[in-house]
Amino acid sequence: MKILKSSIMGVIAGFLGAWAGCDNTSKNWRRFLIPFALTGLAFGHLQSFWVLTIMFISIGFSIGYGIPDETDEGSALARFWVKIIDKVIWRIFPQIWTPERIDILLNILTRGTIALMVNLSLLSIPILKGNWLIYYIGASSIKLVYTTCSWRDLGGFRIKGKYLLISDVITYGIIGIVTSAMIYF
Repeated sequence: MKILKSSIMGVIAGFLGAWAGCDNTSKNWRRFLIPFALTGLAFGHLQSFWVLTIMFISIGFSIGYGIPDETDEGSALARFWVKIIDKVIWRIFPQIWTPERIDILLNILTRGTIALMVNLSLLSIPILKGNWLIYYIGASSIKLVYTTCSWRDLGGFRIKGKYLLISDVITYGIIGIVTSAMIYF
């Protein structure tokens, strides 16, 4: 039953995250409803107000992760990483880093920072339950999906005239499943 509940939460979080990524759709579907649902699930199961810290996922979901290019200045977080890459990585190893590789590194660093913020928001769960192994596995899964999948073009599908990205479904679905597993197991 716990696996079924975790899977349902994964489907809900995946849908909400992808829906928020659609054109002309509020990002609040992702920013507030996913953390609210996960916090409610945690509170119902763990019966502790400390799980309200899960709502801090909203901060991570609210930070932009747009990569700067000719048409867009990008997010503040990505611009920060551009400066770091330019001052450190590019100057030390210029022969290794092509623009394509720098773009990949920039996506990994930007999305990895957001994954770190999400993982920190979930710390109340292992503190309350003592399930640190499950937390480390879950946090690693969240970091992995953000850094390898969330920024890739994996296509999409249409629901009610909206184009939902498969990468968003996977990313936020994993966050829902993993967080539920941390709560239940």
